[in-house]
Amino acid sequence: MKVLMMVSRDAQNPSVGGGESVFIHWAEELVRAGHQVDYLCSTFPGAPRETQHEGVRVLRIGSEYSLGFKSYFEYRRRFRGRVDIVVEDMLGGAKTPFLVPLYAKEPVVGVWFQDHLPLFAIQFPRVLYPLLSFLERAVVRAHQSCFVLTCSEESKESYVEKGGVAPNVRIFEMGLDARFLELDAPVPARARDSRVLFLGKLRRYKCPDHAIQAFARIASQVPSAQMVVAGRMDDEGYFRELGGLIRHLKLEGRVSFEIGITEERKLELLRTSRALISPAPVEGFGISILEGNAAGLPVVGTDGVPAEALQEGVNGFRIRFGDIDAMADRTRRLLEDDELFDRIAQSAYSFAHGRTWSKATQPLLALMDRPGH
Repeated sequence: MKVLMMVSRDAQNPSVGGGESVFIHWAEELVRAGHQVDYLCSTFPGAPRETQHEGVRVLRIGSEYSLGFKSYFEYRRRFRGRVDIVVEDMLGGAKTPFLVPLYAKEPVVGVWFQDHLPLFAIQFPRVLYPLLSFLERAVVRAHQSCFVLTCSEESKESYVEKGGVAPNVRIFEMGLDARFLELDAPVPARARDSRVLFLGKLRRYKCPDHAIQAFARIASQVPSAQMVVAGRMDDEGYFRELGGLIRHLKLEGRVSFEIGITEERKLELLRTSRALISPAPVEGFGISILEGNAAGLPVVGTDGVPAEALQEGVNGFRIRFGDIDAMADRTRRLLEDDELFDRIAQSAYSFAHGRTWSKATQPLLALMDRPGH
C-alpha cells in the first residue's frame, strides 16, 4: 500500500519529540513490511526539502507554523488519489493542526497521544486557554468518522470525553529501540552513582522545576546526592528560569545541565543513576520511562503518566502531580535503600523488555488491512 504520514518533525529534526518518534518507527516498520511511505513534515535550518530515511521518503514543506496549511496544498498537488491511506498526528508539535479528514479523499487514521489541556494550562497564558480548549475539541470532532490510534486507556478516555467515538479507537503498545532491548541485567545499586535524573525537553509543561525543587529537599538529607537535568533545549527563557531556581535554592555544584546529549551518554546516565523523575502533569506514554526501565532505572512519576507505563512498586512510584514532598520522599528512598532499588530495578527491567516496534505497529497494520483501506 501507499501510505502518507503527516507529522510535525522527522528523525533528523533537532527538535524531534517522543510522539514523532512513534511515527518514525511505524514508517520504518511499514517499509520493512513492503509498503511505500511518504512522510510529510516541517523543515529546519539546513535541511534539504526531500530526503530518504530507512526507505521512507521525507518531504519537508514549511515551518511548524505553516505546516498545517501547506500540507493541504501539498496533498492536493501530489497525493490526492495517489495514496491508499493517510496517517496523521492529530495535535502534535506543529503550531497548526492538519485536520486531514476535512479534505482527504482517502481513509484517515488519526493518532492521539494525550489530553492537551493540562499542558496548555502550564505552557500558555491563561487568556488563551478557552481558544486552545475549543481547538482541541474541534480537532476531535473533525476525526469522528475516522479510526484513531492511542497509546493508553487514559488517553482513550480523554479522547472520548472530548467527543471522540469510542468504538473507533484502538490502543497500541509503545516500542523500544533494539539497543535498549539488548541491554544486560540492571547494574546493582552499589555500583551506581547517587544521582537523580530528569530526561526530556526543557519545556515548561514538562515541569523539570518540580524535579529540582524535590531534589532541594533531598540534598539536605543525602549529602552525596547529585542531579542531572538532561535533554534538548526547547525554551531558552525557561532554561534561564531553571538556572535562577538552582541559584535560589543554593544547589550550584549539586545540579548540572547536560544539553543535547548523545544517545550513548543518555544510555550511560540511565545505567548509572538511581532514580528517573517524570514530573509532568500528563504524558502520552513517556518513552523515556520505558527506556529508563530497560536500563534498570526506577521512575518516580506523576498520576499524569498512564498506568500502562508506570505501576506502583513495579517499575517505580506514582505520586499526585505537584506533590513535591512525595516526589522527594520516593526519590530519596531509591537513593538510600539498596534492597528496594535492586528489587524495583529488576522488576522494571522485566516490565520494559519485549516491547518491540514491530509489535507496536500491529494495530496500524490491522487498520490498513480492513476492507476499504
